[in-house]
Amino acid sequence: MVKLTSLDRTSTVVDVATGVTGPAGIAIDKYGGSLYLAAGTSIMRMDHDGSNAETLSLSASIAGPQGIALDVDNQMLYVCDSSGGKIVRLSTSGGTVTDFVTGLNEPVEIDIFAGEAYWMRSEERRVGKEC
Repeated sequence: MVKLTSLDRTSTVVDVATGVTGPAGIAIDKYGGSLYLAAGTSIMRMDHDGSNAETLSLSASIAGPQGIALDVDNQMLYVCDSSGGKIVRLSTSGGTVTDFVTGLNEPVEIDIFAGEAYWMRSEERRVGKEC
């Protein structure tokens, strides 16, 4: 389930998306208004209010999606595949899934900043960086 409230907590907490299986990561396109979820073995896209939800069609499966980050400038998603021990990259419209970083031990979270990707691995308690 995905919930929403204002940062000052003056608005009521509302459900944005219900019935989502195993939500594990969220990224929001603040310019385009789309919300992306890593859920189960899928990546979902919906409007920020939960409408128009769809599962992206992918060229390869993602065994255990966890953290997800959005590169708005290049319209790419980066997803930690914790079960697969890698980070994958795909277009915000779905399609081809390519390996970005492999040989990782349980990557769980990722973020993008200034053209660089930062991620965390749960087991090793380390933060990595790809420039």
